[in-house]
Amino acid sequence: DILRVIGLDPILQHIPVLILTAASDPATRKQALDLGASDFLQKPIDPNELLPRVRNAVVIKKHYDMASSEAARLEQQVERRTRQLEATRQQLILCLARAAEHRDNDT
Repeated sequence: DILRVIGLDPILQHIPVLILTAASDPATRKQALDLGASDFLQKPIDPNELLPRVRNAVVIKKHYDMASSEAARLEQQVERRTRQLEATRQQLILCLARAAEHRDNDT
């Protein structure tokens, strides 16, 4: 149930969730992974396996956060440059309109 709640919340859905369970059937593993679990460990937990898996989940989350932050920065940059282009376009239209007003009817 918690995986469903996390999966539906845009703020929470990118938090890594490692499932620790005694269940060993493939259907349970598949269901947990389909619902958004980052990884699945079967009890008894081997500490030598747990630490690297947690570390990997944290690294993946960190990379996701960095990519999201960069995407937001780039989106702001695109919006700013789009506004600049629009302002330049408006200035160009105004200059062309002024030039058209001052044209010589003989040329």
